[in-house]
Amino acid sequence: MLSMWQTGIIYYGLNLVDYMHQQCDEARGGVDES
Repeated sequence: MLSMWQTGIIYYGLNLVDYMHQQCDEARGGVDES
């Protein structure tokens, strides 16, 4: 069972990765068709 802070770090990490992917997509001029 994960503790509260471990869950928070994992959740934050996933959000950070998703945000970075969005920034990269915008920098390329939108999301690819793939």
